[in-house]
Amino acid sequence: MKKFIVSSFAAIALIAGTSAYAATAKDMGTSTIGYKSPMMYVQNTQENLNVCAGATPALAVDGKYGSKTTMAAKNFQMAKGLSVDGKIGPMTKAALIAACGGTTTTTTTTGGLCPNGMTLASNCTLSPTSTTVSSVEGYVADINSDSSNRVSTVYESDTNKIVAGMRVTARLSDQKIETIKVTFKNVDNAGSSVNFGKYASSVSLMNGSTVLKTMTVAEADRSNTDDTYTFQFTGLGSAIAKDAIGRYYVAVNANGSLDSVDANNANWVVNIADIRSTSPNGVYKIDTTTMNTTVNQLFNTTIAGTTILTGSPATYVYGTMFSFGKFSATGVKAEVALASSNPSASTIAVSESSETKDQKVLAFKITAKNSDLTLRKVPVTLTLANNGAATLGDIVNTVKLMKGTEMIDNVDGSANVAGLYTFSNLSSSANTIAMGTTAEFSIVVDLKKQKNGVTVMYPVATNIKAALVNADILSSSTFSVMDKNGDQLISSSTYRTGSATGEFHTLVVDGVTASVTSKTAIAEDSTNVLVKSRLVASFNTTLSSTGGTVHIPAGAATAITVKLRDANTGVSSVIAVGTTLVKADSDTVQVLPALGARAAGNYYEISGTEGFIFGLSEKSTTAGGTIAPGTYSVELSEIKVYSADGSLVTIPVTGQLTNTVALN
Repeated sequence: MKKFIVSSFAAIALIAGTSAYAATAKDMGTSTIGYKSPMMYVQNTQENLNVCAGATPALAVDGKYGSKTTMAAKNFQMAKGLSVDGKIGPMTKAALIAACGGTTTTTTTTGGLCPNGMTLASNCTLSPTSTTVSSVEGYVADINSDSSNRVSTVYESDTNKIVAGMRVTARLSDQKIETIKVTFKNVDNAGSSVNFGKYASSVSLMNGSTVLKTMTVAEADRSNTDDTYTFQFTGLGSAIAKDAIGRYYVAVNANGSLDSVDANNANWVVNIADIRSTSPNGVYKIDTTTMNTTVNQLFNTTIAGTTILTGSPATYVYGTMFSFGKFSATGVKAEVALASSNPSASTIAVSESSETKDQKVLAFKITAKNSDLTLRKVPVTLTLANNGAATLGDIVNTVKLMKGTEMIDNVDGSANVAGLYTFSNLSSSANTIAMGTTAEFSIVVDLKKQKNGVTVMYPVATNIKAALVNADILSSSTFSVMDKNGDQLISSSTYRTGSATGEFHTLVVDGVTASVTSKTAIAEDSTNVLVKSRLVASFNTTLSSTGGTVHIPAGAATAITVKLRDANTGVSSVIAVGTTLVKADSDTVQVLPALGARAAGNYYEISGTEGFIFGLSEKSTTAGGTIAPGTYSVELSEIKVYSADGSLVTIPVTGQLTNTVALN
């Protein structure tokens, strides 16, 4: 029966490679035929499609390459396994000539092609000649096994694990692999199931590392006599250039849970049975590799009378053997990273006399690779800056681990001076992460009052940030994670990786929030010549006080920090000259005395919301300025204000970068 089937395929290939019509192909020229091609060549193509390809319905030979001609071309290309684009390119043309018997009538002209592409003109003579066109028919050869990345055991939840492979070479012409047939059979079924669906959900066919097609087990044909599963991967269209090697692999996608008896006793054999390829002339070839020992290993089920594979119906079995195994930690990993929702650097307005609650200082995510994960411990480190003698215990009341709006766990911050907080009583409703998914978490802090009576607990402008440090992620004693079998992930970067570091947040009693509403940069003439030698940038900014009245220096040099970013190197550097500050309304400058960190001088008052235009106006060195010619964008980096007691409060501004301009 098997020989009959193969012979039938061969007969089909023979029919597809030739034509029932005996004709000589009309000349279609040397260029691709399509819309706007010369009328004569379009007419010849239409006639070839009618006579040699049996276009149905027959095309009107009118020289117009319209929708009907396009559809006839597509039908022919699909029948020949060619790229379907509806145009008659070199490969389609060669296949059409072959369908006409391999000869074509070539039209030659004297004095140039007739003006309309068809009709004779006084300076045109036509002389049809019959020329044999070589339509090369290639094949695939040197079909051998390829064991690259092949595994002998597929474990629970494994995806695209390669269990068999082959390499083939295209000979005489380019080849296109259209179909590959693969079979699976449990040859050692003593006590184990022969139902492949109990082991795997699907099988993939790959070209190198690219998945060409995936079929579910339900889509395979299961033999009702010996329980062989046949996967017919069709419509692949995988091209191999002449004399090049193509590499194809069979990969299995395992189920998430396997029966122990099945996993321990089954031995599956995968067999690459048939390869079907197409030459540029449209001829199909079928290579049957079922019993090709260079592709499929030959197993002798009995050696010296001792059975080595039980339950096999035949003495000899061809294929590559593999087995399934219970879940393995191989490939399982917890990956930690900063979340896109992580808060930017900001000022946090704290109270002198009461607690400041629910301040989000970090957002991070954890991805579960190759297994469901359960979190048992999560470490977070808080770091201070500009805090004087104050400790975390003086500043932080409570640290919370959140998942969305749900608090998973919280720890007392007041007793911690070292900085590492470990969440170990995690809520069971939110501490699991399904395999292949990512869960997002956040760190939220409650901050203590800034003063205890008249005693300052921590200075204004103290900075605080949160992080999940890589060294803590690597250690199971601080970052405890279990796989789906309840086993602890080993303390190694193989199983746990990443980190997440947040931004510094500035704690102020009388603070300011900044909002940049628009920004732009231009290069303009600084002299009477047409040379773009002055860089001008502006940031329309709204400042809002979060507490009492604060003051901003009236001079830009002490009020803002501006940076230039070189577009070629990506390097940012502070520019100390040319910064500008304009008050958006008519407020007058106040002259203030020295107080605390505030120097005596001119200041604008901010009480409520005020508008400013911060910027830069500086010439290039070509025009006597300080900026080297180049391509730049301008960044507003930070704004400095002074609180009522004269403390300096620096407001970080992130992501405020103008467009790029070229400076001469």
